[in-house]
Amino acid sequence: MNIRWTHGHDFLDGHVRSVPGARDLTTGSTLDYPGDADTLTCAYGLNTPGELILSPALPDRAVVVRLNEAVSVLPGEDVTFYMIVPLWLRMELTDGAKLLAEIPTFRLSDTWFGPMSSLGSLCYASESELYLDLRQVPLRPHCVITAITIRNLGADNLKLERLNIPFPRLSLFYSQRSGFWTDRLTLERREDNEMASLKLDRQPPAEASPTQFVTGPRLASADSNSVVRAFSAIFRERGQS
Repeated sequence: MNIRWTHGHDFLDGHVRSVPGARDLTTGSTLDYPGDADTLTCAYGLNTPGELILSPALPDRAVVVRLNEAVSVLPGEDVTFYMIVPLWLRMELTDGAKLLAEIPTFRLSDTWFGPMSSLGSLCYASESELYLDLRQVPLRPHCVITAITIRNLGADNLKLERLNIPFPRLSLFYSQRSGFWTDRLTLERREDNEMASLKLDRQPPAEASPTQFVTGPRLASADSNSVVRAFSAIFRERGQS
């Protein structure tokens, strides 16, 4: 079995196009798409291929998003943003639930998030901005929306420039009205450092309802609260200015 795919140049482009030389899984006929394509291929040797199951999944790393304009959150205040990122496509066989591949619907570039090369983590860089109004969020069938509340419990202003959102810790839900959503999450900044308390609602925000559960987090945890590195680049840049 061969699986071939190519990525576009605009992650908000919701059109699906066939790769040159690809075959329709139902009829076996060759699909043609005009123009050149940077095609990727995975080949699998299978005795009994079975049926192919396609299902949505969240990114396998955290995603870093940069604000178009820095936002300062005053002590004791909070602000809620909406973020949209492309989903991944999980390919499995019905025979023994064999996982063939996980392919991003759009390939985000890599970025490092942390104060130095030895302290931090490899993440994806978001292609989108953050939205304050849900009505401004572009709805795409291959993307997922996340509601993020930033709460400043510190003693001074929190200047937001970049955020690190831990998608492997989130679950995936589906709304017939607005598409895919993750859990609503809250990042609480208590001290003047790079760490934040992550609180998960274990469900999307009320504005997404009604929704149905799709899949759980990649990194399962019994506790809905944890500490994550969310603002490290912000504090590092502020200290150098």
